[in-house]
Amino acid sequence: MNASKFGAEYALSDDMAEFPAGHTGAFEVPYPRSCCCSSGDADLLEAARTMREALQEVWLVMDALGAYQSDDDRLSILHSPKFSSAAYRVRTAMIKTQRVAI
Repeated sequence: MNASKFGAEYALSDDMAEFPAGHTGAFEVPYPRSCCCSSGDADLLEAARTMREALQEVWLVMDALGAYQSDDDRLSILHSPKFSSAAYRVRTAMIKTQRVAI
């Protein structure tokens, strides 16, 4: 093994002497997986879809509660089925994602 373009070789130090002949302490890069959506990642993809749907629904409700609304309109939104559905979706997403190990 050459240490430089001038052909000087590395000297085997005492630290490297403890490695077997085939292992010189070189860093080994693991081969990347062929697909990012293997069977182990299917749970992560499902959790991401669930969270995205929940966030979309919650965002619509939060946007409807904007500063331009009167207090009565805000209360009607808070008591509406849309708010209940959004809260249910967030609870469901939180439960589903707790089962997925990251």
